[in-house]
Amino acid sequence: SIQGYGTATMAPGLEGIGTLVYIAAHNQIRAHARAYRLYHAEFFESQQGAVGVTLNTNWGQPEEPDNQAHIDASNTYMQFNYGWFGHAIFKNGTYPGIMRELIDRKSNASGLPESRLPYFTLEESEMIAGSADFLGLNMYTSDVVYPGTEDNSGNYFLDDDVLSYQDETWYVAGSSWLKVTPWGLREVLNWLNKEYEGKYDIYVTENGFSDKQGNV
Repeated sequence: SIQGYGTATMAPGLEGIGTLVYIAAHNQIRAHARAYRLYHAEFFESQQGAVGVTLNTNWGQPEEPDNQAHIDASNTYMQFNYGWFGHAIFKNGTYPGIMRELIDRKSNASGLPESRLPYFTLEESEMIAGSADFLGLNMYTSDVVYPGTEDNSGNYFLDDDVLSYQDETWYVAGSSWLKVTPWGLREVLNWLNKEYEGKYDIYVTENGFSDKQGNV
């Protein structure tokens, strides 16, 4: 949703980083849940298959690990990334509370008649909650995060009030954005297991790093 309906770097190439991006994600979550319920209603008995969902996230490392505000910023960062889709699917059919709080407040401050973050109906929430048999993870790198107030301009990347950067001492892979942080994968796995109460098997579906030296 971000690249297709937010930054326009992938098809269909629409720019709506604070609006369309949330609508696209909303529809993706509903479509996933409908497909999951259809499979279990019509095919599971004969096939005994499993249906899950793979979501992408970086790890948000608190800049000050002993500072509660920075720990909270890390959790907010994770909720705006994995939790954006994961909270509804793996928990209770709604968006993370912190997303709802911040986006609703910023939408109101901008004078919008309604929140930029859509709401699921009660029927949709019931359909979405628990609509996965396993948890998939794409994870490549990490960010250092800390709390900060960002504007109300209507931008997904500013909605979380979390500032981030990558430590210059981290090894750089063949891609400039990909700093090698294998410890971050363990942190993400721990976060997922705690956040979703260990109820789901976790499959790491993508991980690794690009190489420009030809030695991998």
